[in-house]
Amino acid sequence: KLGVLPVFEAEFAVPIQVGGYANASPLQVSTAYRCAVVLRDLIMPYLLRRMKADVNAQLPKKTEHVLFCSLTPEQRSVYRAFLASSEVEQIFDGNRNSLYGIDVMRKICNHPDLLEREHSSNNPDYGNLERSGKMRFV
Repeated sequence: KLGVLPVFEAEFAVPIQVGGYANASPLQVSTAYRCAVVLRDLIMPYLLRRMKADVNAQLPKKTEHVLFCSLTPEQRSVYRAFLASSEVEQIFDGNRNSLYGIDVMRKICNHPDLLEREHSSNNPDYGNLERSGKMRFV
């Protein structure tokens, strides 16, 4: 029904894309809308959309478990170093966003390697589960 890729692009993708441009003519906008409606109607039988209200009755009651995980010595060291850093000073002075500090602390608590900008493929210990109190627990 949707055709091969070139047909799909010519009949649906391109008209919808062109009709979405800010400088599109009223005819192009109208054509894009009609193509989008036809496309929606064509794919609707293949999509399963369940609303939360429909599924809630079938789900078990939500349970939460609060678990306390100790930091590894490495995590504790990195955490203390961050607290003593100029970055934290800048946060307290209002020169840096506090969400930055929260994000850094979250990364430290999840795994110290998350602070690295790039995945270090030459470090064989990168991502080691034993270096994260949380991952050792899970």
